[in-house]
Amino acid sequence: MSQVKHSPVLRYGVAVLCVALVATLTSLIPMFQERAPFTLFFASIILVSVYYGFGAALLAIALSVLVGAYLFLPPLHTLRVGTDGALRLTTFTFLTLLINFLTYRIKRAEQAARASEQQLSTTLMSIGDAVISTDTDGRVVFMNAVAQSLTGWTLDEAREQKLEEVFRILNEQTRATAENPVAKVLREGSVVGLANHTILLAKDGRELPIDHSGAPIKDLEGVTRGVVLVFRDVSEIKQTDEKLRFQAHLLDVVEQAMIATDMDGRITYWNQFAEKLYGWSAEEVIGRDILEITPSEQTQEQASDLMSKMLKGESWSGEFLAHHRNGESFMIRVNNTPVYDEQGKQIGVVGSSDDISPHKLAEEERTRLASEIERQRERLNNIITSVPGVVWEAWGEPDAATQRIDFVSDYVAQMLGYSVEEWLSKPNFWLSLVDDEDKERAAREAAAKFVKGHGTSQFRWKTKDGRVLWVEAHSVTIRDEAGLPVGMRGVTLDITRRKQVEEKQAELLRREHEARTEAEAANRTKDEFLATLSHELRTPLTAMLGWTWMLRSRELDQETYHHALETIERNVRAQAQLIEDLLDVSRIITGKLRLEAGPVQLDSVIATALDGIRPTADAKGIKIESKIEPGAGAVWGDPARLQQVMWNLLTNAVKFNNRGGSIEVRLQRLNSHVQIIVCDTGQGISPQFLPFVFERFRQADGSITRAHGGLGLGLSIVRQLVELHGGTIHAESAGTGLGATFTVDIPLRAVQDVERKPGLLSTSTEEAASIECPPVLENVRVLIVDNEVDARVVLTTIIEQCEAEVMAVGSAAEALEALGSFKPDVLMSDIGIPGEDGYSLIRKVRALSPEQGGKIPAVALTAYAREEDRMRALKAGYQVYVAKPVNPAELIAVLTGLAGLIERG
Repeated sequence: MSQVKHSPVLRYGVAVLCVALVATLTSLIPMFQERAPFTLFFASIILVSVYYGFGAALLAIALSVLVGAYLFLPPLHTLRVGTDGALRLTTFTFLTLLINFLTYRIKRAEQAARASEQQLSTTLMSIGDAVISTDTDGRVVFMNAVAQSLTGWTLDEAREQKLEEVFRILNEQTRATAENPVAKVLREGSVVGLANHTILLAKDGRELPIDHSGAPIKDLEGVTRGVVLVFRDVSEIKQTDEKLRFQAHLLDVVEQAMIATDMDGRITYWNQFAEKLYGWSAEEVIGRDILEITPSEQTQEQASDLMSKMLKGESWSGEFLAHHRNGESFMIRVNNTPVYDEQGKQIGVVGSSDDISPHKLAEEERTRLASEIERQRERLNNIITSVPGVVWEAWGEPDAATQRIDFVSDYVAQMLGYSVEEWLSKPNFWLSLVDDEDKERAAREAAAKFVKGHGTSQFRWKTKDGRVLWVEAHSVTIRDEAGLPVGMRGVTLDITRRKQVEEKQAELLRREHEARTEAEAANRTKDEFLATLSHELRTPLTAMLGWTWMLRSRELDQETYHHALETIERNVRAQAQLIEDLLDVSRIITGKLRLEAGPVQLDSVIATALDGIRPTADAKGIKIESKIEPGAGAVWGDPARLQQVMWNLLTNAVKFNNRGGSIEVRLQRLNSHVQIIVCDTGQGISPQFLPFVFERFRQADGSITRAHGGLGLGLSIVRQLVELHGGTIHAESAGTGLGATFTVDIPLRAVQDVERKPGLLSTSTEEAASIECPPVLENVRVLIVDNEVDARVVLTTIIEQCEAEVMAVGSAAEALEALGSFKPDVLMSDIGIPGEDGYSLIRKVRALSPEQGGKIPAVALTAYAREEDRMRALKAGYQVYVAKPVNPAELIAVLTGLAGLIERG
């Protein structure tokens, strides 16, 4: 397709002209007018789209539609068309727009491909090595400037020629034609380092020694599409090598230091070349030990061993680091031979020394050049083998202010969603993609790789649509002719899936380790519990069996007889308690533990438990003090189980207390619950064991040397029983030896029970049974607000017995909504409501107009029983304040008073 750039006037003028010509031709040909009036318009639009661009084609389409509708679709000479004409115009417009769009996309693709090809060609042209690429038939496709210079062929001359015509090579030793590099690469199917030190026959007859290698060119599907050949002229290296060989030969023939010694290693001959090499005159060294003069101090031990071999008649040669008299160091090659007299007896050693420093320098230069060749080859291989991936090249120092992306592959659009233009728009664009946590590290590693020359690093990139990818970047440094770093090039690969697999494996290993640790801990706990259970069951049996045998086998005096019975009874009770604890744990685990619930006064429960534990405490000299708040309130629960809770806590406090210590028991009411505190001055709980104090079978000291017995079940049973009553328990301790405090919170009942025992609360059974409902409560609407379901049910039941209408809700928001729908006469609200409390509710109610319920009589029925709580409720807007628990008679009396306010209002 045409790539000529036309002016807008020409492009759009041609579009108008084409439409005019087609309209004229169609008018002159009746067949087109009647059957296919838009046929020639199709051809003109395709022509304009191909040669004059997308915009000109759009203009041609618009003009074609207007001209065709006006001239060729009935009714003629008007833009009004019938159904058939509209369908034909729509079809024509759709098809021409589709053709124009496809033509535009094809041209864009060709331009991108041509730009990519030009960029690759420019890159290959700038490489210092010679590069030739061929197709799979071995025909030349591309040659860079270096390759054209070495072969003598221009690219135009060589294109489509067989490689063996352009790149003729011979074996350096045999002068036979070397193997075709393309054939070898296609046979191996990978990068191949071909035979080095071959001879290139240039077009003009020159012979050049070269090193060369080849690699296949593969597409994205891995199919080989051609071969790239890289070679370089090594004439300079060959000449340097030959020169060094010649110099070494001259040194061997002319400038050879000759030294002779006797059997004691003393110097007997020292020629002028030895004087020049080491800086010592013959007069200074004759008669001295050879090891005092040469070799260097660093090789004294090695030289001594070799001299010993020489004096035994063994020849030897090797290399040493020697020193001139002035301190200058150099490498020498030493050849030593024993000397014999006429009778065949060894009389000494003669040796020659050569300075091989130039030869060593030449070897280092050859090694450096070989390394440079290998780096160039590796750089080219990276370019060839790095796709798919984000291939990039950047120039400048590695900081955000100077380094600019000069080239980036089209793959970035698929991988990150950013176009090539966005990458090239500003310096160091890649650093803006790096996740914020990795920015500093990524910049630092980029600078390190720039200085080092190459490297690999991993970090996270943010895509254009917000996704986060793990990427791995491989880069090499670009250097100028002086060897200074001037930029970087490399490839960045998406390794997100690999990272996800690695993270999943790490998580699985962590979970497996945790599960194994938990299983091992459970096994240890089970083993310790079984050992403890065996000990606790067997220990009482010892005393029981012993005293039973004594009672059956002999007559005992009266005192011993009673002591035996007491011991047996005490141990039987201990075993029975252990068994009962195990059964309780079993019932709790299986969900079979049931509470015989009823009203319970906790002060009587605590008193009974204290009476039972006091003899044991007195025996240890432990002082027990109790502080019971009068009228703390009733709870709903199982009196036997609550008795068990107090007994276990007090037994635990006595068991782990010190002789002469103290225990304090407090009962008090806090807001909507009753609180029991048991505090002792005993052994306390270590910080490490405190989180596990309520777990089954756990004991702070589970060893066989522990000071206290038991199975470690008591506190676990306490927690389960408290939670079954809707309460909570927690333990506190400042540490070992500093005592412990256990706090139990049990919720209060909403109202007092009508079947309680006489005298326990203010209203007796007879008084409760004689409650009468006044007529004033009939049809009175009462709105109850309380977050506890049980409280709402019991209050509703009591009030409805007096023929009142009741609506109960659980939040302040529901109450405000009910004011408009239910229109209550009396509001009864709890204060402690989650979210928005009763104080906030009554303020919002009082802010309403009288018609909306702003003047409604209100009662605060709450467990906040302090004087300041009562004053706060009244100031907030409640007419009456009643503390929980309240008996039914008092509740009805309060409502009766409020109903009187309704009548007066």
